[in-house]
Amino acid sequence: MLAITSLRSFALALVGLWFFLLPSSASALSFTPTATDLTLMPGETLTKNFTLTNDSTVTKNYLTALNLVHFDATTNEPIFDAWPASLNSSVIIDTNDFTLDANAQKNITVTVSLPANTTASSLVLGLIITEVAPATVVQVTPGVSSLIFVTIGQPSVLPVLTGFSASSFIRSSLPIDFTGNIINNGDRTLQPLGTVTVYNAFSKRLATFDINPTVRRIPTNQNRDFTVTWGSARTTGNFFQELWREVTNFKVGFFTAELLVAPFPGADATISQTTHVIVLPWRVLLVVLGFGAIIIVSVRRHKR
Repeated sequence: MLAITSLRSFALALVGLWFFLLPSSASALSFTPTATDLTLMPGETLTKNFTLTNDSTVTKNYLTALNLVHFDATTNEPIFDAWPASLNSSVIIDTNDFTLDANAQKNITVTVSLPANTTASSLVLGLIITEVAPATVVQVTPGVSSLIFVTIGQPSVLPVLTGFSASSFIRSSLPIDFTGNIINNGDRTLQPLGTVTVYNAFSKRLATFDINPTVRRIPTNQNRDFTVTWGSARTTGNFFQELWREVTNFKVGFFTAELLVAPFPGADATISQTTHVIVLPWRVLLVVLGFGAIIIVSVRRHKR
């Protein structure tokens, strides 16, 4: 039994690794949506449809499987765990194995139905589709998956903004990165929504950025960095290239950036934090001082 369990875990790990390291075109499969959210109360039933497309030119056989998912504490990568028998009657797929013609599509329905006494919490499910390899072929079969973030009832929401800072307190020019780190200490998966707004020393708004345009999620006990960039991408150059950058992206003075974020769409509460940065274009100032010195010397010589 232990050997079978270990083999199954190894196979799930290979499928997960295949999906997250290879582009979808390599497996000739496409699966939508790749991530979705389901929110339901205990005792309620919800269904979600997924679409699988066989992008290859031949008919293929597929298997479906459900797994619980947790996330690596260091890399934040999803890890697919064995499916517990206790959830067999609560989460059901409408098909387990099927054949799909070339360039054809199939809808797969997942039904979530939880008992009325289910505790408020969050679950992350992985719906995995794998291709059945011919019996004469020994290989890791291509696979695709979708993550299903299930919120049950009204679990606790406890986002913690552990830090918000600029890439450097003193810069000679733009761009400047602003990064906020949010940790989820509650029981609900978070989808932070918010902005970073940059103000000058006179409180004039200069720029506003969306912190989470791709709507990244933060599962329970996980943290994420959210970074926005004020200014264009930076490449290191020689003195004159950097001087030109300071001229074309000229900013000088003391600036404040404010992060304002809600833990998920529709949330009433928000958290905020500010950070500061000084932009001092020293190359421009050096050139200006140099020209000023030349002019002063020239004027003095002319007076003589």
